[in-house]
Amino acid sequence: MGFGTLFIGYFLILNFAYYGFTDAIAAAIMLLGLHKLSGVNREFRVATVISAVFLALGVLELGCEIYAGLFSGTLAPALTVAVAISRHAIIAATTVSTLAGISSVAREVGLSALSARAGRLAYATPVVYAVLILLETPLPSIDFLAKAAAVISLLAVLASLALIIANLVTVYTAYMRICMPEDEAMTERRSRIGFVNSMREHEEEKRREYAEYKLERLRRAESKKNKGKKQ
Repeated sequence: MGFGTLFIGYFLILNFAYYGFTDAIAAAIMLLGLHKLSGVNREFRVATVISAVFLALGVLELGCEIYAGLFSGTLAPALTVAVAISRHAIIAATTVSTLAGISSVAREVGLSALSARAGRLAYATPVVYAVLILLETPLPSIDFLAKAAAVISLLAVLASLALIIANLVTVYTAYMRICMPEDEAMTERRSRIGFVNSMREHEEEKRREYAEYKLERLRRAESKKNKGKKQ
């Protein structure tokens, strides 16, 4: 399922220390999940394209890490800054598009609280990443600015950590509560493991709820059309 795959990929972004080694993997998994969701709405299609760019950047990051490890060299400062800024910008863009897609789908299926939460996070994400991008920009060598940047940097890292966790919770909630239309046709054999059967029954319940909701929407739309014709 798209949301479940997306959750796994987005979870890897939490690797702040060695992201150069895991960004390519994270981007690839996110791309797979978003591709599964791309047929739902425009926001997910945009996120899919941006995650493909993120994958290319992740490969570049991995190449830089391998180069530095094999040749014990350091990359040009300008390249390091450019990669870091690009990473923040691409993750922010992917996240905003994904959250907008979740908000739209959640609103469609009547999950107003989830829709509102995703919408708020979509506004908060670019603010936090804009600060991170600003901190990557070289500052004049002034003692006061250096101290201020250190404090702001710590706060920004903590804020980004909290934001990623909040976004993960939102994606997981979408996974648990929203069943996408393409999942309605899925059928699976019963497993000998009770836990697996319980998970499948939960997914089946979500599919039934989604189908019932869509049917009710069609009925209401048809009812409105009939009332309009009578008037």
